[in-house]
Amino acid sequence: MLLKNLVIAVIAVSIMGCGSLSTVGKDDFAVRSNLVRNKTRCETVSHIYSGVAYDFCRLNSINDGVADDLYGSVLLGFFISDMAPSLVVDTLALPYTGYQEHRLGSIAIRGD
Repeated sequence: MLLKNLVIAVIAVSIMGCGSLSTVGKDDFAVRSNLVRNKTRCETVSHIYSGVAYDFCRLNSINDGVADDLYGSVLLGFFISDMAPSLVVDTLALPYTGYQEHRLGSIAIRGD
């Protein structure tokens, strides 16, 4: 019973790492267009620990609109709480993302 609950908890935490799910295994163009659409100020995102970097880039985005304060504070809480699971998923994906970084280099968001 304890093992079953532990496995469910690990899967749930892994799924929560959506910064990683938004970057690992995705095409560079998809990651770039997602960050540009969200008006990030980031210039590049490394493939290594890309989920954590993605969360930082989303936090470092330009917000515009009436509900910025409320929406911004909700996003802040979400992305900060997402960084720990993203760190776990990114660490597990390190052999793959290290190869991608070596082969492709970082994902250029601006100036390409």
